[in-house]
Amino acid sequence: MTELTQIRLSRDVNVGKFHRYENEDINCWFEKIELVLESKGIQLDVPAARTQLINNLAGPTETFMFELPPEERRDLNTLRQALVKHYSTKDRAWVK
Repeated sequence: MTELTQIRLSRDVNVGKFHRYENEDINCWFEKIELVLESKGIQLDVPAARTQLINNLAGPTETFMFELPPEERRDLNTLRQALVKHYSTKDRAWVK
């Protein structure tokens, strides 16, 4: 599948924006977005996948992502690692 085809298919990717509410789990959200990307034939290592991830962030999570250094936003996997590290349920357990 060409990059152009992947970009066209990716327009339909919408799993619900991740805001970082108490009932949201970043790991489940990532699993969901990756399954949707995969079902549309979008490889996780192409720029279109990262773009769709970014398009599904909102509020403080989106702000946090834009504050990351460029090397932590360079691809979906690296960005995922940074977001999971910051927003994982294990790290938030003390809040509850």
